[in-house]
Amino acid sequence: DYGLDDKGKIEFDDFLRFVIDRQGESRDIKEELAQGFKMFDVDDTGKITTQTLRKICQEIGESFTDQELRDMINEADQDGDNAVDVDEFTAIMLKTNLFNMPDLADQLNPTLMK
Repeated sequence: DYGLDDKGKIEFDDFLRFVIDRQGESRDIKEELAQGFKMFDVDDTGKITTQTLRKICQEIGESFTDQELRDMINEADQDGDNAVDVDEFTAIMLKTNLFNMPDLADQLNPTLMK
């Protein structure tokens, strides 16, 4: 609850909490994940491969072995094509609870979480 003072005004901290709470309700998680996917799909193929993941890691100064990169791709790859598409990316991101939305995956696409 957001309290009003005796003059009918809301405290700034309560207002800030209200704005943050409302923003959380209106977030389009699927769109946010699609935008995140686009950051990894550097060659605009609709897929994240081991090679594109390696390129991104190098650009941000992270170092992973080829096996670690393959393991990351394999963890998310559901159709066995050795790449991650936007649906697989969405599923793995929701599965890791990075967005702290427990039932959202089922609401977006129940087949993704199988």
